[in-house]
Amino acid sequence: MKYSLIVTEDAQSELEKIANYISKSLCNPIAAVNFLDKVKSYYVTLSENPLIYQVCENIGNGDKEYRKVVINNYLLIYRVDESTKTVYVLHFFYGRRDYFDIV
Repeated sequence: MKYSLIVTEDAQSELEKIANYISKSLCNPIAAVNFLDKVKSYYVTLSENPLIYQVCENIGNGDKEYRKVVINNYLLIYRVDESTKTVYVLHFFYGRRDYFDIV
């Protein structure tokens, strides 16, 4: 069964900042477009099989299970609501950033 995918405002804003950074600061607009295309392909995978990716340890308050996808140097953090068959894309982070307290 296919899951609904909801990208939060925070996640969308963070994704836009990453794409702008790659395009403008790194002067590589082609890499930014490729990154966004890769994210879209992961969205498709998440809507088809959201439990495929690794569970994040030690984040949140323990009442929800969070998962992560590694995309290039970045992490996509999401959670799955099985009762509504919905995937919530919550955040994008640079992979070396300490994200445990943010989610």
